[in-house]
Amino acid sequence: MPNEGRNVQKDRINPAGSWWERIHTLPSTGIVIAGIVLSLFHGLFFYHYPESVFSNVGILLGVVNILLAIRYLVRCNSDSRWLLFVLLFVQFEILWFTYREGQPPSSLRLLEVGIITVYGATFVGCLLAWTKILRPLYAFLLVGFVSIGIFAFEISLEGAIEPKMNVAVGDPEPSITVESHPSLGHYFKPYTVGKTFYPSNPRGYFKEDIQGREWQFYVHEGNDATLTFPSGQPQSMRIDITKAATNEDWHINLLQIGFTFKADQPYVLKFLARADQTRQIDVGITQNYAPWDSVGGAWQIIELTPEWQPFQIEFVPKMNESRARLVFSLGTNENSVELTKITLSNILERTSEKLTVPKRYYVNYRLNGLGCRGRDYEIPTPERTFRIVLLGDSNTLGFGVHEEDILGSQLEKLLNENRGHSGIAYEVISCGVSGHGTREKRIFYQNFVSQYEPHLVVLPMMWNNNVSGDDEVYGRTELRKPRKSKYLFRTWSHVHQFLLPDPAPDFSASLQEVLQLRHELERENSRLAIMFFRDLPSAANATELGKIWTDLISTVTQGVEKKDIPVLDLQKSLIKQHSHEDSVVDKPLDLHPNEIAHGIAARELAAFLKQEKLLPMN
Repeated sequence: MPNEGRNVQKDRINPAGSWWERIHTLPSTGIVIAGIVLSLFHGLFFYHYPESVFSNVGILLGVVNILLAIRYLVRCNSDSRWLLFVLLFVQFEILWFTYREGQPPSSLRLLEVGIITVYGATFVGCLLAWTKILRPLYAFLLVGFVSIGIFAFEISLEGAIEPKMNVAVGDPEPSITVESHPSLGHYFKPYTVGKTFYPSNPRGYFKEDIQGREWQFYVHEGNDATLTFPSGQPQSMRIDITKAATNEDWHINLLQIGFTFKADQPYVLKFLARADQTRQIDVGITQNYAPWDSVGGAWQIIELTPEWQPFQIEFVPKMNESRARLVFSLGTNENSVELTKITLSNILERTSEKLTVPKRYYVNYRLNGLGCRGRDYEIPTPERTFRIVLLGDSNTLGFGVHEEDILGSQLEKLLNENRGHSGIAYEVISCGVSGHGTREKRIFYQNFVSQYEPHLVVLPMMWNNNVSGDDEVYGRTELRKPRKSKYLFRTWSHVHQFLLPDPAPDFSASLQEVLQLRHELERENSRLAIMFFRDLPSAANATELGKIWTDLISTVTQGVEKKDIPVLDLQKSLIKQHSHEDSVVDKPLDLHPNEIAHGIAARELAAFLKQEKLLPMN
């Protein structure tokens, strides 16, 4: 009777057929198979739709996976243990692969670390228990403590090496047309123009762009209209319409995208507008995807007059909207329109956003027939002209520096100003291609530059210009971009570096490229000089990057010491008068040498060429 009472009590706590009983009796194989199915959806939702509601589903499935893994710990000694090990390993690989192929939000990194760590620990614990290396209890305690330790270490490293999955708004991105080449990899397409945009204007150096970054202007074929921003009126826009031949108002569209709205909260859009003659325009907030419906009914047809008028549109979204846009549809009418003081406010939260025209700044790149910056040069070299070629990379290109201020332009100006009465003219051809290493510079000279018959070639070298722009030296400094696996498990990057530290880069192959270039120039009765375009602060010499510079300079300098190849190191000159911060284009966005550094380099190089008797005698 007492035992019968206990059974009744047990049935009351866990009645037969309850969800707990069904999970408790679920076979281990079924648990792991369910985990594999869940992991597939976890990877699909969590990684491939990180900004949608499906990411929440992925998180939920990941948590369920952890619970299933813990449940599996209890049943890992079943008779089908081999199948279980295989399925569990497949489960772990799926989770790892979906991470490797996707780009999960960095804010959820620790959650994924926990999921993968639990599954990995489960597999190792079961393996130790099944092979009888340790008793099951001790095996799971061991891997459990190790997992907790790894997870705790990951938490301590959070934010230390934050991955940069997307380029931040405002980062300088060059828009230069690139051509592929079987030996070079790439070079800049001749006779094209490129730009680099910057969000600020340090030293007031860049040119101001008249086009706003945020606003997009769309003109359908058959219409003609332009968007301008009146000078001195940063909040104003004018749309000059010279042709409105089609019958759709959206065929001339001014819009701004990227708005987020909360359900059941009141918003108001306010602006001032006018037109050259009385006309109507459509204004509203719509989805930025099909079917392009208005958000909360925020769509109106308003009438403009030649006088400025205030307008406002109030709306309440019925659901959360993360991808919305503000649209001014101006088609079907050739009367020009002006807009100003556009604001979008959340009435309930009392927040307001002014949709002004954000300023941005730029540097132009004009490319000649060589695909290099500057004017074209005659072939053959004109009489009484001494021609110098700078054969470099992005520093020689002058990334972030106006053409008249780059090293080549300033050097040519200096040499011609100081030539005296010799009657000799100096030409400096600035052949800098971003990403080119020593081998690519030599090949670029052979295939493109040699026809210009230079008397002197100056080879500017950088720490990351080993043999090739794709060389492994790019991955050897604190500036490197870690592999995806190191983004997920920061612990692994520390263990890997401790057990297998990166060997020092070997610049001997780069030296051989230099010597081969010099041999080719000798046959053409031309000279070679080397310049290390290094603006590294002295305090950085002890860093890994500083050591790479030291290895490069010592290898090349010693290798050319008896080869009649003069060497110039610009470090002392570049940091003598200005700090590193004052000598870069726009810290921290662009660390290329700025116009100040290029000016110092030009003066130092001119003096060096004269000292080494590399210039013609007067």
